[in-house]
Amino acid sequence: MNETAKSWQPTYSTRLTRRRFLGASAAGLGAAALVACGGSDSGDGSLTLSSSSAREPGSVWLYSNNWKLEDETKDAVSGGTYRGSWDRDNAAGYDVMLGSPAQTPFQPHVYEYIMGKRRSPGVDPSSQEYATPVPTLAESMEIAPDGASVTFTMRQNVKFHPIAPVNGRVMDIDDWKTSFDRFMEISPQRTFLQDIVDKVEYPDQRHMVLKLKFPYAPFRELIPNERFSFQIVPKELNADPNLAASLAIGTGFKVVDKHQPSQTMEFRKHKEYWDREPFIDRWHFPIIPEYANRYAQFVTGNIMAFTPTARDVITMAKDAPGAIVVGQELLAARIPRFNFGRENAANRAYKDARVRIAIRRSINWPGIFEAQSNKTQFEAAGIPVEVQSTTHATRDPLFWLDPEKNQLGAASENYQYNVAEAKKLVQAAGYATPPEFNWMILVGVDGAEEDIDRLMIDSLNQSGNFKSNLIATSNQVEERNCRSLRQCDAFINTGGSEYWMDYFMREQSSAGTRPGGEPTYPHAEIDRLALEYRKTVDPEKSVALIKEYQMFQAGYMSMIPAEHVFTVFSMRWPWLHNTNWGSAYDAELSGRDGWGAWGAHMAWLDKDMPRRNG
Repeated sequence: MNETAKSWQPTYSTRLTRRRFLGASAAGLGAAALVACGGSDSGDGSLTLSSSSAREPGSVWLYSNNWKLEDETKDAVSGGTYRGSWDRDNAAGYDVMLGSPAQTPFQPHVYEYIMGKRRSPGVDPSSQEYATPVPTLAESMEIAPDGASVTFTMRQNVKFHPIAPVNGRVMDIDDWKTSFDRFMEISPQRTFLQDIVDKVEYPDQRHMVLKLKFPYAPFRELIPNERFSFQIVPKELNADPNLAASLAIGTGFKVVDKHQPSQTMEFRKHKEYWDREPFIDRWHFPIIPEYANRYAQFVTGNIMAFTPTARDVITMAKDAPGAIVVGQELLAARIPRFNFGRENAANRAYKDARVRIAIRRSINWPGIFEAQSNKTQFEAAGIPVEVQSTTHATRDPLFWLDPEKNQLGAASENYQYNVAEAKKLVQAAGYATPPEFNWMILVGVDGAEEDIDRLMIDSLNQSGNFKSNLIATSNQVEERNCRSLRQCDAFINTGGSEYWMDYFMREQSSAGTRPGGEPTYPHAEIDRLALEYRKTVDPEKSVALIKEYQMFQAGYMSMIPAEHVFTVFSMRWPWLHNTNWGSAYDAELSGRDGWGAWGAHMAWLDKDMPRRNG
């Protein structure tokens, strides 16, 4: 270990981590040895949990307590420039109907949904109010008693951004109609609305009525979700795809002011935003793909928020003692998972369910969790790290079956790390020597994700049960086509976004997935469960169907659940107020302004913030 290294240099080295991980893993120690080098050299307890303030320097704030904070609007001071950063540039033009959310980070800054996710002071995440969407571009939503139709009433006097050719005009029903029509025609997110919407009607200039093919119980919860719903684009852009690709004009509280590809994107406030004029004047997002550079820029105060690797959090807290550590919410609706490419799938060993289970059992998930989370050091410093295994269901306590608690019965073992038992499964499937397949990863974009992929690959190969050949690509389109559309001959990790159970069940079902992205190993039983679940409005029956789905997938694994989900810690400077409005500012922004969570325009900058005006 280099004792003379600068403290702000990241301690999570791929080469060091992989070598030490494999050595420790081979010795049966998992990744515990990793925490012996790098980061804080002792758990000195210098970080303390805060229960009352999200702006207390040197403390740890749990995002799950955000709702308990007071509304600071009455003390707001207008003006200033928020200094953020992006780790990647906008990759798919400005046409929000074409790119996926991950490829268009500007999107949630500019465009709005007709309903928003409710994130505001006093709203308990465990309450029904939290799960009830807040009216945004629609001032109301009414679901018919029989569940067969949904009526939206358009909000009046909403103005688009003052950019030609729209020029700040008031939104009208034609904007809604052309946005919905174009979304349903070309958007990669349209699949679920296509499946459930029979037709749409516009009885007058203020109302839109969706007629559903069947009562769809999750509709109310999903309408603000970026993977389910549509944003409102002005009719001028909907009529001209070239214009839509070259201009960003929405109703959001930010207006695109400057974009230099691979360098920066800047926004100014929408002074005539329909709810109220935002407090902050400008937002600057320089493109900084290098982790070490973002680290250094945060420490010097040039950017206001950053998500270090878990191994760097405690060191970074020492490098920036005036900053706050924010423990993010556990992503209960996230299922990290492996998908299989459809090319040559009939000849790959993982066409056999026993082999798929053996892959899951051959990777040292506990060791990788230790390497990812830095749990030992956090707990030594008095900071709890929450962790949950990943299975085939989201971690809703109403229905999630935890293999660590044997809630899947004998099939619980299929989620456990056990190289010897995995080898028996491979041999039972007829393979006397380790089966071989390709493993694709994306390189040069997110170093942390790349490191974890390499840890998993090395762990699998170290087991001796398989031989995986690494395909490293920097082409995001190629990687997405493999990950999302399964257009490759490879095994690939996915699952960074949160979805809902209807999505995960249908995504593995031949009965209804995105065009061109059909599952590689569908099954009639998955089809049956997915179809029955989406038409079931009885809550108890819905829970029973999800449990049945989990039991089936535990022995079939059409997708393989990947790494554990655990608390991720971000860093931020204490210059931002009203952080409990929306969810825009608690993670390294990367352009994803809460994805449908409404209210971030209520944030404001402290009057004593250094270089407040940029």
